[in-house]
Amino acid sequence: MFVPILPPDNNIDVFYKAVSTELYILEDKANTCTHRPNKNLDHNELRALYKLSTYTDIVIREADKGGNVVIMNKMDYIAEIDRQLHDTQAYSVVPTNPLFDITNLIKTKLTSWKNLCLITDLEYRFMYTEAPRAPCIYILPKIHKPGGFPPGRPIISGIGSPTEHISEYIDSFLQPLVRNLPSYIQDTRDLLCQLEDIEWTDDCVCICIYLS
Repeated sequence: MFVPILPPDNNIDVFYKAVSTELYILEDKANTCTHRPNKNLDHNELRALYKLSTYTDIVIREADKGGNVVIMNKMDYIAEIDRQLHDTQAYSVVPTNPLFDITNLIKTKLTSWKNLCLITDLEYRFMYTEAPRAPCIYILPKIHKPGGFPPGRPIISGIGSPTEHISEYIDSFLQPLVRNLPSYIQDTRDLLCQLEDIEWTDDCVCICIYLS
């Protein structure tokens, strides 16, 4: 069998990773049906979790920091989201659902770029979402903040949205550039590794700038 050697193509890599991820998810689901993982909870703990899952007046979320699990009153959770959405400097009310118009605009743009040979048919099919859904907002409670009900960090879940795969496509080009920036820090371990190469003296000052 003849297999041609092609030059590296970043677009194919993006598509390959997306398909591979979906295949891994399907494989995990299939394996779950026949191979049960070892349980790390006893009967009483499992029963307590099941009972919590049946309550409709609570919301269970991961904390914004620390990896803790937070159980909140549902009305308080909704009130915090409502408070944030009423911030007119950050959000504005739209008269109708723009999902259909946005999807059509994206399709028009992608079709035009494909006809101009700016993107390939493979890239077009990867970036266009046939049946998209509107992004959803949820919050992660900042339980490290003092006071009453903790404020929430807003997260917009764009899974299945019209621009989900477009974001992945653009990110595949930006990531290598960002990682090469001198100011780039991947995580805490990366920061510590960079600090090890610095020769510290008594007159050195370490400054941490926090933006909220």
